[in-house]
Amino acid sequence: MNWKQGFLRIWIVASVCWAAFVGWLFYNATVVSQRLAAVQSACVEDRRADPSLGNVFDCFEKGMRIDDLTTFGSILAKHLALAVGPMVGAVVIWFVVSWILAGFHSQRA
Repeated sequence: MNWKQGFLRIWIVASVCWAAFVGWLFYNATVVSQRLAAVQSACVEDRRADPSLGNVFDCFEKGMRIDDLTTFGSILAKHLALAVGPMVGAVVIWFVVSWILAGFHSQRA
C-alpha cells in the first residue's frame, strides 16, 4: 500500500470539494446579493413613484447583508484566501508530519 499516493489523492479530492464549496459561497455573496439588491432597488423606485403601493421600507423584508455594501475586489480576495489557505496549510502540515516521522526511521550505516 502506497500511503503517500493515497494521501495525495485524498488531498486532491478534498481540495476540489473545498474549492467548489468556496465557489458556491462566492456565488451567493456576489450574484445572489446583486439580484436581491436589484429587486429591492426596483421595489423602492416603484414605491417612491406610487406611494399607494406601501412603505418603502417594506422592500427590505429579507434584510440587507454587510456583503451587499462591500466591493467585488474585497469579496474576491476574501474568498480566494478562504479557498487557497486551507489547501496550502494541509500540504504544509503533511510535509511537516512526514519530516518528523522520517526522523524516527532508523538509518543503517
